[in-house]
Amino acid sequence: MERRGEPVRRPGHRHQRELQREHPHRRNRRLRVQRHVDRQQPGADRVHPERDHLYGLGRYAHPDDDVRLAGPVGVHVTHPDPVDRSTDRIEFPAEGEPQPRLAVHPVRCLGGAEHRLRRLAVGSRGAAARLRRTVRRGGSTGGQSFRVGVGWYRRHLTVPSSWTGRRVEFESEGAFSVTDLYVNGTRIGTHRGGFTGFAFDITSALRTGDNVIAVRVDNNWRADLAPRTGDHQFSGGLYRDVFLNVTDNVHVAWYGTFVSTPALTNPTWDTSNAAYYRNIDLAQYPSESDLRANIAARRSNVRVQTEVRNDGSSAIDVYARQEVRRQGSNTVLATFDSPVRTLGGASSTTLDALSGSLTNTAAMLQGLDLWAPNNPALYTVTTSVVVDGSADGVITNGTVVDAYDSTFGFRSAQWKVDGFYLNGVKTLLFGADVHQDHGGWSNAVTDSGFARDVRMVREAGMNFIRGSHYPHDPSFADATDKLGVMFWSENVFWCTATAGVEPTPSGRAGDYKADGYPQKATDQAAFEQSTMDALRDMIRVNRNHPSVINWSMGNEVFFTASGTASKAKALVSKLRDYAHQLDPTRKAGMGGVQRNSLDQLAVSDIAGYNGDGGKITNTWMPNVVSEYGSYTSDRPGTYDPTYGDVKDPADGTRYKLTTGSAGLAIWAGFDHGTIMDPAYARMGMIDFYRLPKNQWYWYRANKSRWSSLTNLADPTPVAREQSISGTATAMTLEVGRNSSRTITDDGSTDTQLVVTMRNGSGAWVNNTRAVTLTVTSGPGILPGGKSYTANPGTQTFDGKAAIEFRSYYAGTTTITATSAGLPDATITITTTDTVGATGETEPVNFGNAAVWG
Repeated sequence: MERRGEPVRRPGHRHQRELQREHPHRRNRRLRVQRHVDRQQPGADRVHPERDHLYGLGRYAHPDDDVRLAGPVGVHVTHPDPVDRSTDRIEFPAEGEPQPRLAVHPVRCLGGAEHRLRRLAVGSRGAAARLRRTVRRGGSTGGQSFRVGVGWYRRHLTVPSSWTGRRVEFESEGAFSVTDLYVNGTRIGTHRGGFTGFAFDITSALRTGDNVIAVRVDNNWRADLAPRTGDHQFSGGLYRDVFLNVTDNVHVAWYGTFVSTPALTNPTWDTSNAAYYRNIDLAQYPSESDLRANIAARRSNVRVQTEVRNDGSSAIDVYARQEVRRQGSNTVLATFDSPVRTLGGASSTTLDALSGSLTNTAAMLQGLDLWAPNNPALYTVTTSVVVDGSADGVITNGTVVDAYDSTFGFRSAQWKVDGFYLNGVKTLLFGADVHQDHGGWSNAVTDSGFARDVRMVREAGMNFIRGSHYPHDPSFADATDKLGVMFWSENVFWCTATAGVEPTPSGRAGDYKADGYPQKATDQAAFEQSTMDALRDMIRVNRNHPSVINWSMGNEVFFTASGTASKAKALVSKLRDYAHQLDPTRKAGMGGVQRNSLDQLAVSDIAGYNGDGGKITNTWMPNVVSEYGSYTSDRPGTYDPTYGDVKDPADGTRYKLTTGSAGLAIWAGFDHGTIMDPAYARMGMIDFYRLPKNQWYWYRANKSRWSSLTNLADPTPVAREQSISGTATAMTLEVGRNSSRTITDDGSTDTQLVVTMRNGSGAWVNNTRAVTLTVTSGPGILPGGKSYTANPGTQTFDGKAAIEFRSYYAGTTTITATSAGLPDATITITTTDTVGATGETEPVNFGNAAVWG
């Protein structure tokens, strides 16, 4: 098959997305629906907003409006559930008819958090009180207070006639945990799993004009769905971003590009036993000597495998053109094409494009910037899908119908028996385990909130994050890429100290105190498939990130009953083999392998040791201390690293690793929600509201102890900060570290507000008081509405309190802090318009918890 002539770009060929902001991986690819604005986007169709507040899939609406998608509070239908399961249709009453009673229920975590889904309808009395109550403990003291049940989200969507003949796709980055999507009353599909994204084609259910999109999310525990348990919380709802993608019939599939750098890739498999490298073709890698030569010369080829979907009815000829650039540059470094393929209607294919062979080093890209913590260099490949309709194997003057940008980097990552090697240099992994939830907001964290988390870990002299214990938001890996932190991305299969427990579902949070592997044989096949599906989607979303240095199949699966231990182990091995098939460029490890002989190459490629496993000497496979510490404290805590089981017996302020260990990660980076014992919630070196404990200050001040052994983005020690004893006579209200007084109205950014008690000299004092923050003018919200109280012993410690503020409307906001006996403190935050909503104002009673129930 062949190509003739240069492709012609069809107007509006780029992926389009209706949303309040563009997806970070698909910039300039989707159409954005502007709020109250009908503005033409370059290369995009014109979209007409609906009559009232249109915020993309997920904004706050006035209490008289329809239920919207996305925001900090969820809406839950308490009676009746409007789904007819016999027909898979949903019927909401028409306007003016009696409506289902809707109750506003916060999806909660420590600190009284709500999930991101915004708006809701008038609810049951008492919901507002539940929303405003702040909880900071685990287990029976608050960790099980999040709501379990069904949530409904609904919005109207106006479809313009210009979308005729195009494909429309609903995409969510994550909803916990079973999601049913309806369009105009017809069920489109169901997604099972709470930590990975999904997409549904909704074209056939849409009509020109008004449409209703409804989403039903259910976070009830299910015996056959992972995760079944865990040391965290299981808050429900659409807590991550939602998008609407509008494309040509022929288009790149969801996260459909796999970008690799073959000349820099050789994971170094142990070939002594075929069971250790199943689904791996060794011929695809350069030799170790060639790899080192390529690293030294900073050269590589590029391979892009692009999954293309033809949703039309007729066969077409198609190829993919790839253009490589340094991120932020217009200079094209390389252009190369895939072979032409004939693609039938309603089918998919993978177009494989390679810039050159492993043996032709002269044709490789030269003088590359290799990604590393101290040099997080990123590149972009633009994939253009070129078609013609003749289906004769020849494309003459083809047309570009889709273009898709993928961020990637050039680097070599190798887990070896004697340690981890980055770009050919042995590099200590020194880092932290990180859960995703934030105090006050639970799992509904903004992109800037994740970036602050990564930056705080980096500031502590760390270069490594283990994403415990589930796939994180896509923006988290964006942040690790940009900020130079290596990332262990983990799947949903994990167990905890609840072996043998098989609950009878009660619809309560306590159901999640279960064995991590099903105890009933009838549930096991579906459960195992759910872990496979989550692994597949995690890898698909994150495979192009240079910061991701390995996949993890899960955590501590030895915490299962003796009768299912062998099945749990076999599942880990099955997942590892599947990871090899999905991504042969990275190894697949497992956290918490210190028991039941899980630390074997027949099970996984990398052994992650937790707790006392850090004392095990493993000379037969790559290994790392995936958890150490587990020290419970409130701020300020101890000024000590708390190395625990890896503490050097001769000096408790130093660690001691066993022979060949690649490094260590503290449990935990941040306090987090948990259904388990309250002590488990408070093991972070940073608290739930993202204020440092003394542990964090110790690491930041002492990073020179290990900086010579590794590659750090931020190697310079910084002196400790601490309070002094005293009584406050004033307080300050400021933005926190790595926060700004300016945020955006697109939902991607927020700011951390920090209240500090001060004495007459202005020094920080440890006088801890209750403080209330109130939005006194302008747009924006705090957890629970326009006011938030931080209480001593829950949110306020050591003379400080913090909470995050966000706004979905442009304007200037004044926030006032009050505390009995002290002068008020104020701060002004500016929210800028990035979604074309200039002049739009926040609805009356927006965020007024008093009218929510």
